[in-house]
Amino acid sequence: MIGDTWLAGSTWRLPFRNAETSDNYEPGPGMGFEDAVMYREKQGFNSVS
Repeated sequence: MIGDTWLAGSTWRLPFRNAETSDNYEPGPGMGFEDAVMYREKQGFNSVS
């Protein structure tokens, strides 16, 4: 298990948009919670706290 600390995960900084994201997403303006999860999965993380 490889985890990351997400202090912004439960704030307005990563809004949950209930939207699809692409497998090749790169962070940018308007990043949502789903985008951040996909990006972290691509980096090898499989949990957040």
